[in-house]
Amino acid sequence: YYIKQFAAFSLQRIGTDRMKSFFNPDNFIFRFSVTILDIVVLSLLWVVFCIPIVTIGPATAALYYSAVKCIRFKEEGTYKNFFDSFRSNFRTGAGYSLVFLALAASMYIIYIAIVGIFPLKEALTVPIIWGFLLFCTFLFSVFLCGAILLSRFEYTLSKLLADSFRIGFGHLPRVYVSGLIAVAAVLLSIKFFYYQLWFITPCLSILLISKLMEPVLRKYTPGVEDLMQIPLEERPWYLK
Repeated sequence: YYIKQFAAFSLQRIGTDRMKSFFNPDNFIFRFSVTILDIVVLSLLWVVFCIPIVTIGPATAALYYSAVKCIRFKEEGTYKNFFDSFRSNFRTGAGYSLVFLALAASMYIIYIAIVGIFPLKEALTVPIIWGFLLFCTFLFSVFLCGAILLSRFEYTLSKLLADSFRIGFGHLPRVYVSGLIAVAAVLLSIKFFYYQLWFITPCLSILLISKLMEPVLRKYTPGVEDLMQIPLEERPWYLK
């Protein structure tokens, strides 16, 4: 009887200690699980908030802000930051989205005209269409750049449009590659839709894009030279 009681107590104690270890915030498995959960939830939030179409701009700004701040730089309040950023950037971001939606509609009309004028079998058509697609990708990259700028700085619509093109041209390689990453994420999500890949691709692609865009944002951060002089642990999260 006593042997059985001792064995039961030992098993219960071992199980309790393991559970405490698993739910310890410093435990790697716990931190990894929380990170995966944040990636999935932020991706789903972005998809839901993009459904009205005109909200793609503020939703992308909110995704970038919360993912970079809370997943990459380990700050707290992942979902609160998403909602706060979306709300504060809604008006400017919605107007910004409308401008680029109009551009996208214009590009589609031009594409239809090109296909109508040049038969697809003609040798001249292929380079024209490829050049057109590369230009459309650049416009998409500029749109993404503007959404990222909106996530970090306060803007009026006219100023955001001007800065998105200015920085898009000024940092073309980084901005264009960021756009290609976003396009690849969209295409992969569509191709593997039934595998639920879109549960993670929005947030993962934004985290990858942040590796390219954070150095750009730092160049335009006010007082960055003074802030970089203070110890690392005392700097704002976006300069760590």
